[in-house]
Amino acid sequence: MCRYRMSRYEEAVKFLDQAIAVKPDYIVAFSSRGAAKSSAGDVAGAIKDFDRAIELDPKNTFAFWNRGEIEIKQGNYDKAIADLTKASELDPTYSYPLQLRGQAKRAKKDYQGAVADFTAAYGLFKGAYILMHRGLTYMDMGKTAEAKKDFDEAVKLYPAIKPEIDREIAKTKAVAATVAGKTK
Repeated sequence: MCRYRMSRYEEAVKFLDQAIAVKPDYIVAFSSRGAAKSSAGDVAGAIKDFDRAIELDPKNTFAFWNRGEIEIKQGNYDKAIADLTKASELDPTYSYPLQLRGQAKRAKKDYQGAVADFTAAYGLFKGAYILMHRGLTYMDMGKTAEAKKDFDEAVKLYPAIKPEIDREIAKTKAVAATVAGKTK
């Protein structure tokens, strides 16, 4: 991460520290500081702030899906799925928690559940990244025709995603080859 961006996150954290010092129950400050800490790589601090935001407001969708996103990065898929399910229940019109939950389910090899979440997310927001992730899940399932259809549609929606799709396909194939090599 470039120094400029890092310094901006650090400035944001300092500002939000001051806001919380003045108003210790300032929910938005905890959620925002958690996001800034997450961006700056302070995972434990981010989770602590999201925990506090949820404690102060158990309907804080932003805190639930941000904490869920961090849990995915930490490999805590069950915790992530619980948080993202709650976020989706709190705001069923928002696609991002469903997309993230699909990623957590894919990581757990719950491919049917992942496809269902990506499909539901795509129904709320026609996003290229949703299609890319669903296509990768179809690849995991051996459904290459469905995967190709999703990749082609993603590129139509957002042509600049093509190199990322190619990188993700290569990673998925490498993982599959490694797993196949271990089972022989």
